[in-house]
Amino acid sequence: MKSASLVTAYAAVLASLSMASVASAQQASPDQQPTPPPPATSSASVTTTTTVTSPPTTTAPATTESPTTTAPATTESPTTTAPPPASAPAEPAKAAPTFGQAGELVFEYSHFWGWGGSDAAPGTLTGSHIYNGAFLDIHNTSLSNSGGSTFQFTIQPSADYFVIDNLSVGGFIGFAYVKFPNSTDPVTGDTIGSHATAFQVGPRVGYNIPLGTPLFSLWPKVGYSFQTLKITSGGKSGDSINTSELDVSIPIMFHPATHFFIGFGPAIAMQLNNNALNADGTDSSVHHRAFSIGGQVSLGGWLGPL
Repeated sequence: MKSASLVTAYAAVLASLSMASVASAQQASPDQQPTPPPPATSSASVTTTTTVTSPPTTTAPATTESPTTTAPATTESPTTTAPPPASAPAEPAKAAPTFGQAGELVFEYSHFWGWGGSDAAPGTLTGSHIYNGAFLDIHNTSLSNSGGSTFQFTIQPSADYFVIDNLSVGGFIGFAYVKFPNSTDPVTGDTIGSHATAFQVGPRVGYNIPLGTPLFSLWPKVGYSFQTLKITSGGKSGDSINTSELDVSIPIMFHPATHFFIGFGPAIAMQLNNNALNADGTDSSVHHRAFSIGGQVSLGGWLGPL
């Protein structure tokens, strides 16, 4: 009996300790439920039922979903097409060059014919007109009274350059050769051949005057010419003639195409001096001048402006 009482008292003490331990664990971690210790095992079959009351389960409040806010639709701005870059203004077409502009180089072939007179006595050897222009002359003349013929070759190129608009300066250089008919020496009866050579040079100045249209202009020119002519007869140097001359021409120029022209107009050739020299170089005291008035025709072209 006494042993049973002790066992019962011991079981009660263990039960109270167990309950205190559970209460202490619940206070330390309310969210965690401690596991009760296993009941003590005694030699006596004493069954003790311990009821542990769990703390009330706290239900978390339902999560209130915030209303979904739909972002406003993005309004696309209208696509603006950038204007194309402004192109550089087109350069104005260059006007075709016209005759008389500064820097133009002119070449022409011209021919003068005229009528006039000379103050030389009949039969006096005189220098021919030089004429300040370009030409090429090759001809042969038969002389019926002497039974011979005269052959002549002349080349005389020229050029003009417009230093400023419409103002030109130019000139020519030339060479001539004349073969005279053979003659007979009155003393020996030998046949004597003779010929003449001439060199010419001359500057000139001109001014182009437009006539209101690119097709026509007036190009008056004034030139000074010099020629020295030497006669050789029988293989010996003979007389020589030095001639100076003033030439004036006033042609109307027709320009049917760029860089091409045709000219025609009046012209004057006036010898300023025409001196004949003897074979020894002394003055022959023969001084005379010739004057001619006529016309000039020319054909040529020009380059540039250079």
